[in-house]
Amino acid sequence: MIESGLEKIKRILKKPKDINSVNLYFFLKSSKVLKRIDLIDNSLQSLTHNVCEDSLKIFKDSQNIVNISSFENTKNAIFKYDLDYTDKLASFLDLIRNISRYEEDFFDIKDDDFKDVGFYIFKFGSEKENFYSVRKSYAINVYGNDKRFIIFPDSNRFRKIDKNLFNVDTKVDFFMIDDELYFINLKILESYFGFDAIIKENAKKSMDKIKKLDILVEDASLRKRIEEGDLTFSRKLSKINVNSPVFEVKKREIIEFSKTNDFLKGEFDYDEEDKILLSTKKSQDLFVKLLNDNFVKSELTKANYDAEGKEIKRDDK
Repeated sequence: MIESGLEKIKRILKKPKDINSVNLYFFLKSSKVLKRIDLIDNSLQSLTHNVCEDSLKIFKDSQNIVNISSFENTKNAIFKYDLDYTDKLASFLDLIRNISRYEEDFFDIKDDDFKDVGFYIFKFGSEKENFYSVRKSYAINVYGNDKRFIIFPDSNRFRKIDKNLFNVDTKVDFFMIDDELYFINLKILESYFGFDAIIKENAKKSMDKIKKLDILVEDASLRKRIEEGDLTFSRKLSKINVNSPVFEVKKREIIEFSKTNDFLKGEFDYDEEDKILLSTKKSQDLFVKLLNDNFVKSELTKANYDAEGKEIKRDDK
C-alpha cells in the first residue's frame, strides 16, 4: 500500500527522536525571500516539541481528509489541495522547494523587520525525508515598542524593552511534503493566495459543461452569482466540474428526475420545451445539488437522502 504524504508526516511526528534537523524560516513580504532564524539550541528543542504536539493534535481532531475540489462545509477536516496553483501559491511553493538556497541567509535584527514577516515555515528533516509546516504571520504576532510600553521582570524591578518582539505560535495553516499540500486553514488560501480566482475559474468551466446539457432556459442567474463573489456557491459548481457523474445521464432522465424526486418536485419551473427555469436562489442551489448527484436513495431503508445535508425523506408508497 502506498503511503500518502499525510501518513508520512504523522509517522515522522510520532517519532520526534528520528527528526535530526529542524529549521525555522521567515518569509518576507517586501522582498519575497526566505530568511533563516538563528535559534539557540534549547529554544529550538522546546519549539520543536511544541510544534510536534500541536501538529499531532490536528491529526487527532481532524477525522476527515477532503479534496479541496470537492469542498463542502466539512468540520474537523484536513483539505488536500488538488486544483491548479494560483500564481501567488506557485511562487511561494517554489521558495519552499528551493529552501536550501537560504540556509546561510539569516534574519538580521538590524536590517530586517518583524512587521515584514508574512509567513513562518518549519522545515523538519529525518534521515530520508523532509516536510514543512507553514503558519501565517499576523500583526498580533509582533509586539512593537513604538506604541506599547513592554516591560519584563529584571530581578525585583521592571525595565522597558526597546526592541520589537515576535511571537512564534506553534499552530499550522498547512503542511507540504513531496509536493503535496494539506490545508488546515482554508481562509489563508482566499485572503493571501488568491484562491477565489481558481474557484471562479473552475465554476465557469462547470457552467460551460452545464450549457452543453441544454436543460436550462438560461444560465445568466448562475453566472451572476459567480461574478458577485458567492464563493460557497462557486465551490459547489467547481465540484460539478471535477466529480459529477450526472453528465453521463441522458437529458430526458435528468428532467424527469427533477420532477419526481421528493426533494425537487415543485421546486423548478419549466418552459414549453421542458427546460428548467431557475428563478430563485433556492432553485439555483437545488439545481447545483442535482448536478452534484446529492439526492440518493437507500437500498436498505428505501429513504431518499440529501447526501450533503443528511436530510431524509421517506418513500411511504
